[in-house]
Amino acid sequence: MRKAKWLFLAVISFLVVPFALWAADIQMHGDLNNRFTVYNNHIDLFSKHQMDDGNVNDWWGEAKYRFWWDMATNDGKVKGVWATEIGGIEYGKGGSVGKSIGGGFSGDGVNIETRWLYTDFKLPWYDKMGVKMGLFPLKLNKYFWVETQMGVQFYGSANNVKYMFGWTRGNRYRKTSEDDDTTDLDSYYLKLDFKPVNPLALSFFVDYIYKNRDSSEGPYPITAKLGEWYEVKRIKDADLSIFTLGLSGSFKQDNFFGNFDFMYQGGSIDKVTYTGYDGISKTDDFDLNAYFAHVDLGLSFGAAKLTYRFWYASGDDDSDDSDFDAFMSVDVDITDSMALMEGPYTDDDYFVETPYIGDKGFIMNELMLDYKASKKLTVGCRAMYMMLAEDIEYYDNYGKKQSDDKLGFEFNAYLKYKLYNNVEFALNAGFFVSDDAMDYWEVDRDGNADENVFLSTARVRYKF
Repeated sequence: MRKAKWLFLAVISFLVVPFALWAADIQMHGDLNNRFTVYNNHIDLFSKHQMDDGNVNDWWGEAKYRFWWDMATNDGKVKGVWATEIGGIEYGKGGSVGKSIGGGFSGDGVNIETRWLYTDFKLPWYDKMGVKMGLFPLKLNKYFWVETQMGVQFYGSANNVKYMFGWTRGNRYRKTSEDDDTTDLDSYYLKLDFKPVNPLALSFFVDYIYKNRDSSEGPYPITAKLGEWYEVKRIKDADLSIFTLGLSGSFKQDNFFGNFDFMYQGGSIDKVTYTGYDGISKTDDFDLNAYFAHVDLGLSFGAAKLTYRFWYASGDDDSDDSDFDAFMSVDVDITDSMALMEGPYTDDDYFVETPYIGDKGFIMNELMLDYKASKKLTVGCRAMYMMLAEDIEYYDNYGKKQSDDKLGFEFNAYLKYKLYNNVEFALNAGFFVSDDAMDYWEVDRDGNADENVFLSTARVRYKF
């Protein structure tokens, strides 16, 4: 008994003493999110990117939980962060071990994902500069790249200019022979934040992404059929050389406010076999030359806020040439539209996550009204008119060539209510009235859009 007691004390000392010596501050945080699709009359648009002739109704619930720990030293100069994500586990959806599901009988499945895993420390000889290394959240621009990514980042400030620069590795390739010319997918970036005059704040960034694909591997296949292939993370095995320049800004003067972004993108996507929406394939080296522009203009009055939003993502007007003129994000989550983007609270199911559809770009006109009715209740509504930047061209079911750029109108509304200070109930609903460009994603393709989308989602979210 005495030996067992000493063994127990030794184990506790081994586990606890290092934290007492090295990590004076350990904080745990959580985001426990139960979400529900109350109704969706065209779940097939999300699941197979195609709308049947008539409604395909569905409803479900799911859970996505995130926990993270911050472990800092006494002086705050060193911090370790570990975050996990569990989800989205759909209620009743079971599976075998190794699959990211586990909501069926007995909760079988493996679901834990590493969300963040990094060390953050100040340089000993210059504590105005810090270093992050590992898997950390990277924020370059909302419409270009805001997600977790592995790499090394230096950050700090000098003369009222905040800066960060670093390297990320999006895809690891292991060499197989001396003649193997394939490389990893790497990115190098620099971002500067500064205030030239009050109340204007500016941000500038430059990013370069590179990967070489060995000629012996043959051309990399890219197809526009699903509309979401056109994103760097989805073509990480292609031969890429892409640079992006961006300028963003924000201002607030009395009750007026605004935000803007402008980006230019150039480079090349080589050794590619590209199949356009018209079904025609072309193997070539493609030059990239694209633009993105966004602006928000708003007015606050009392507890209400009115915002007009516009963005333009350039698209490609000719799938038969050797140019890609469409703007390309790296990894983003855009939530404006419920029908076409990640607007539903069940945001693991969506049509596209990007601010555009494939290589046809996007034009958004959106009017938003938000009203804080009380300390606990916030309500709002949205009206959107959405178009493609370039016509989508395809052959309908009768062999006739069609061409259109009008996607349609969407109206949605939401409410958020605080059950407790850190527990929120939210409900939203959206109605999308299709215009003729949506005919491409219908089973009954005849040149005229026939299917509209209605959906409603809800969530109960506990954050600490």
